[in-house]
Amino acid sequence: VILTCAANAQEDPSVRIASAETRLDGEVYTLSADLEYALGAEPMEALANGVPIVFELQIEVRAPRRLLPDATLASLRQRYRFKFLSLTQRYLVTNLNTNERNCFRSQAEALEFLGRIRDLPILDRALLDPREAYLVRMRVILDIESLPAPLRLLAYLSSQWRISSEWAEWSL
Repeated sequence: VILTCAANAQEDPSVRIASAETRLDGEVYTLSADLEYALGAEPMEALANGVPIVFELQIEVRAPRRLLPDATLASLRQRYRFKFLSLTQRYLVTNLNTNERNCFRSQAEALEFLGRIRDLPILDRALLDPREAYLVRMRVILDIESLPAPLRLLAYLSSQWRISSEWAEWSL
């Protein structure tokens, strides 16, 4: 299943889930997604001044229930730190779960890389009942709590920092 959303570059700071899909790869369900980031002036200025920004990809696998709220079977948080290195004039993206690092010449290249999630393992097939139907949902947020303390208060007060996608949901 693929989800599609239109993007408008003139909108407020945001992150959009342009497409997302899960597939069974051997015995593991994996996620691939395309995200579109639009940062506002305040996060851009902080980034240019060496403040790292952390984005968190939140993924849940849920079992729908009729009379009760859906049960969350698995929850995954994938975190990425985005930082400008003034000495080398490069952008560094670090996967905080694996400590994998990638360096880019431009901000656009770094944001494009952040927006390409490919074959991320999310759940082992053995944990699911093959007779049941399951849902996957995902969203992306800018983690304000990871900002330095003096900036955190300003970030809570400014809409420029409240960057998050809507929850996208589809069948597993």
